[in-house]
Amino acid sequence: MSCSPEAVELAKYIDGPPLAGIFMNTMLYGVMITQTLYYYSTYGRDSKWMKYYVGILFLSDTVNSVFSMWFIYNVLINHFGSLKAVELANWRE
Repeated sequence: MSCSPEAVELAKYIDGPPLAGIFMNTMLYGVMITQTLYYYSTYGRDSKWMKYYVGILFLSDTVNSVFSMWFIYNVLINHFGSLKAVELANWRE
C-alpha cells in the first residue's frame, strides 16, 4: 500500500508528537516501577492508606501507559496510511 507524499508529510506532524510522548511516557513508567518497588520494600511500616495511595497511583499510571500504547498501535499499525483514521477519534469507532 503506497501513501501519497501529502499523507506521509501529514503523518509526520500528526503521529510524530504522540509517538515521541509515548516513548517518554514509557521511560517514565519504568522509573515509576522502580520507585514503587523501592517504596514497598523500604517503607513497609507506613500506614495502610499511604500504601493504597501508592498502589492506586501505580495502577493509574499502568492503565495510562497501556491505553497510550494501544492508541499509537491502532493509529500506526492497524490504520496505517488511512487519513480517515486520523480525522476520527479512535473512541468513536
